[in-house]
Amino acid sequence: MSITLTNVNVLLSKPSLRIVSGSGAISITSTKAASVFGYMGVLFVKGGNQATLTVGSTIYLINLLTGTYTKSQ
Repeated sequence: MSITLTNVNVLLSKPSLRIVSGSGAISITSTKAASVFGYMGVLFVKGGNQATLTVGSTIYLINLLTGTYTKSQ
């Protein structure tokens, strides 16, 4: 599996160096046995250790501290 984040724009706070906001394009590809799949999306960091990942029309809400996520309705 390969995950690539490009066109990254991140704003950090001083002196904690926490991510205040940011965005980037994300590409996820994998080859398993004879099948290959890939997804493209956009990651937005909203501050407060929260982010959204949009892949196609699906939006995931991500907690950056715990790594947990929920699919938005």
